[in-house]
Amino acid sequence: MSTIQMDLVVSDVRDVCHKTLENLPVSKDLPRLGRNFTCYSYEGGECKEKSFTADKAKDPIPLVVYKLIGYLSDALKYTHNTPFSEENFNNDVNMSIHESLTKYLSTHFGEKTRVVNLLKTCNQSPVIAALFHIRTALSKIDINFKDCRGQWFLHFHTGKDHDKPQITQRRMEQVYKMAPDNTRLLNLFKFEWELLFVFNSVECQVIEKVSLNLLRVDFSGEGMELPENDRKDYENRIRSTFDKCSACTNIQFA
Repeated sequence: MSTIQMDLVVSDVRDVCHKTLENLPVSKDLPRLGRNFTCYSYEGGECKEKSFTADKAKDPIPLVVYKLIGYLSDALKYTHNTPFSEENFNNDVNMSIHESLTKYLSTHFGEKTRVVNLLKTCNQSPVIAALFHIRTALSKIDINFKDCRGQWFLHFHTGKDHDKPQITQRRMEQVYKMAPDNTRLLNLFKFEWELLFVFNSVECQVIEKVSLNLLRVDFSGEGMELPENDRKDYENRIRSTFDKCSACTNIQFA
């Protein structure tokens, strides 16, 4: 049975963490992923969603990004050396010019600070790295998939004791196969997975754990046409591929 090579996933994630901010798509991805970001906090042992802006779905993207950065800064107990205000942010950042956000993050926070290190795990680079190894493993057992547009989400919290930040990137993928007449693709079912990063402290200088987890396999819709035995076979193959995809790491930011 094919499995995902976590040692290679960790190696690729380490390469991402060692890149500078300007060499990662952080500033390109934040504006388009800001609305897909959900923050949580443990209160009395219960994990509750926390709003970082009044209306994430309707507020302007610059405001969503500013509020998100502010929430993350507070959760990481970051002390701002220069005033962090919406006015300054809007004066310095033009969302149409990604480099302006990169410059703002580098200038206001600094390349190796906790906020920037966290944001390095909140973009497409680590996901692309993980996807390559997931795709490689699943292709060996004749499972091919494509992206489900609009099904990419990020979650953040600092753990039960508010001292171990976690970033989770979640995605949904569409499994397909070629029709018998080779004229079209047939959608079979979907599966949702996550890439989890656990930092060793709010300083976010070290990632101590990286995990790939299969969250669910969804046969509703197109998948209902599959015979029950085929559904069970597909699900067993995918679950086996994601089995034991967790690694204790010591990824330090360069």
